[in-house]
Amino acid sequence: MFQPIGTAFRARRCLGIACWIFAGSTLIAGCGRPYQDLSDRYPDQGESPSQIIEKRSLVIVSRDSRKSQRLGDVVMIGLSDESIHIRVEPPADRHYAPVQISVEAVTGCSITCFGNGKKETDLLLGSMGMKLGFGDSPEIVEWCWARRIPFISAKSKRKWLYSGAELEPIGAPIEEDYGKYLSQVNRACSGY
Repeated sequence: MFQPIGTAFRARRCLGIACWIFAGSTLIAGCGRPYQDLSDRYPDQGESPSQIIEKRSLVIVSRDSRKSQRLGDVVMIGLSDESIHIRVEPPADRHYAPVQISVEAVTGCSITCFGNGKKETDLLLGSMGMKLGFGDSPEIVEWCWARRIPFISAKSKRKWLYSGAELEPIGAPIEEDYGKYLSQVNRACSGY
């Protein structure tokens, strides 16, 4: 069947645009999945945290689905004796349900250091195969130590995250002295 050149070109262009829109919407939906998995597994229980850390970034890396998601400086973190709370600030909160993770779900704490002096404080959720990296948050390191959550070396964290190896704490038993625990944190910045 013969079509004028202009009509065929417009049809291909519209089809191309439709394909890009579909691909883009699929990508956006796929990117949102790690947080959705987290909120499905650990819904908010309505408890009030005793300490609030405002405006931190959050990077979620899912070992099992091989997906990651980054939320800029719109995350509020709440710390309580029994759990850690994650809330996204308005207006983005419409898309992200509040999360409350119990202490028992946190397999280990770690830190990721970047060459420009930036750090992420990491919570490792072994049962979900997930790393939650918060913008530099010494309060979370202290929270981990106070709950005797093991500190995981950067090397062990990488092997766990990318090769499925077991998590190996740096010090066993967990250091009773907070200064020694912090020295483990600082060693992790050196790649150990």
